[in-house]
Amino acid sequence: ICLKSVWITISYSIAAMSIAIVIGIPLGILASGTIFQSQIAKLTSGFIVRPLLALLRAIHELVWAWIIAITLGFTAISGVLALAIPYGAILARIYADLLKDVSDHPLLSLRASGGSGWQILFYGRLPAASAGIINYTVYRFECCLRSSAVLSFIGLQGIGYQIGISLSDL
Repeated sequence: ICLKSVWITISYSIAAMSIAIVIGIPLGILASGTIFQSQIAKLTSGFIVRPLLALLRAIHELVWAWIIAITLGFTAISGVLALAIPYGAILARIYADLLKDVSDHPLLSLRASGGSGWQILFYGRLPAASAGIINYTVYRFECCLRSSAVLSFIGLQGIGYQIGISLSDL
């Protein structure tokens, strides 16, 4: 039972982080404003996407779990989505900052040769920021693993649920 519960907890984390990465990459690119040429578009994306990310991050995953469980029922999908939404927003925020903080000096040659915002992103910014993006994603996966154990509070199976049962049985 213990190994099965650990595997269920790990499965929740893997599924949640997979969705979180799918959420985080496009929202991170939009929030960074690096694909836009005009200042107005950069500012608009920052003023729309960043507050949305802040809102999604501000709600704790247990609150998300209750909201989603009430809506969809107490299922594994509820737990995975409860983890994926805030973690996706966290990843997007960090991805945006990492992409924005890439030094402009290496990007000058791409701009000078007429590279579009997307080309500069794929050939300049992403390679420069990739180590930080990978490191932070792995760190967030570890945090997600811990959080998935806590989701036993809404009745999802996993190691946290088994620990709760063991504690109640003394």
